[in-house]
Amino acid sequence: MTNPNEKLIGPRRTTILCCALLLSSTVACEDDEPAQSAEAVEAAEVVVPVDIDDTGTCEACHGRIVQEWRTSMHAHAHHSEDPVYSAMRDFRIAREGDATPGRCAQCHGPRDPADVESEIARGGVTCATCHNLTGVDLADGTLRGARALQRADDNTLRGPHAIDTTEPVPHGTGAAAPWLTDGSTVCLACHGAMQNREGVATCTTGTEAAGADEPCTSCHMPEVDGASGLVSQRTSHRSHAFLGPHGLYGNDGPEFMASAVQVSPSFEGRRLSVTLENRTGHALPSGFPGRMVLVQVLGFDADGEAVWHNFTDAPMAQDPDAVLNKVYVDEEGAPTLPPYAARLARDNRLEPRETRELEWRVPAAVVRAEITLLYRLIPPPAAERLGIADRPEAQARPILMVTAERE
Repeated sequence: MTNPNEKLIGPRRTTILCCALLLSSTVACEDDEPAQSAEAVEAAEVVVPVDIDDTGTCEACHGRIVQEWRTSMHAHAHHSEDPVYSAMRDFRIAREGDATPGRCAQCHGPRDPADVESEIARGGVTCATCHNLTGVDLADGTLRGARALQRADDNTLRGPHAIDTTEPVPHGTGAAAPWLTDGSTVCLACHGAMQNREGVATCTTGTEAAGADEPCTSCHMPEVDGASGLVSQRTSHRSHAFLGPHGLYGNDGPEFMASAVQVSPSFEGRRLSVTLENRTGHALPSGFPGRMVLVQVLGFDADGEAVWHNFTDAPMAQDPDAVLNKVYVDEEGAPTLPPYAARLARDNRLEPRETRELEWRVPAAVVRAEITLLYRLIPPPAAERLGIADRPEAQARPILMVTAERE
């Protein structure tokens, strides 16, 4: 029966069967028994069981998506792949004990959090993590990661579109999964809200995005041209590169991050103002609570020489308003890592959809200003404490740069 919402049937029958045969361990070789009759081949067209935790098997039919996923932080979520997470994990193990890995693995290795070094756990956040589910139970934010993901007890894989076909496919199919269709629910299982043991809010993306007019996928999984793989006839699909700030440290460039904020500078006499508009449905920056955005300003004279800057090597001391960040402190008021904070002492981030104006009085010699937004995954003091200060991921990366000239 033809389903107008399903693109995996009709002329794609041969492709699906080909994928199923490629994934089967019983495909005949040239030296095997003579070819079977047409009736026998037809009878053999059944669902072929596959290892849904092996993304390599997914690639035969969903190649475009798997290639995108391999560039994402989901594919590099395991501690052996992410130096920032690895350093924080090691620090917490040393301080809190051996129970830490299992807690972290709920999100960083959700298909096998009980064995953080297994091959499945090392795969990170794989296809099956989101697609082999019967539901997502966030329990008002009390369940996180694998505990919130209700796994199917078979190899059924579901997506945002209904799959209803009698064609042979290498895994079970079914109705559209609402936790994927809504573009946010499955994301919030790991990217929701979190508190430390003192009840201090640390990761807060979920609460920040509550009531947002667009789902997570609208930005982080944009619609891109082309089919998702051999089995699809759709003319576009949602990117599985899962765009985010880590792209600044890879090959993606700053384009995605630049789309998150509008920067508008202007001169009025010796007054330089810069308007920042957060275009996202969450705070900027968001995610790991140590992230920060710096608004760096350089002033140039008529000869093109830099004659003024708003900060050099100590932005929090020299121009704290130009630092969009959180600061956590211990019981004595000293800055500390978020898991061990007694309270949040500062939150200067842009709120969702906020527009904020910064201004400086610049020297009369300044005729042109360059305003650069710099992003840090982790603040320098924390990077030093975790022993990763020399890692590329601990360096500031530019999001965008705009200029203003005095009239």
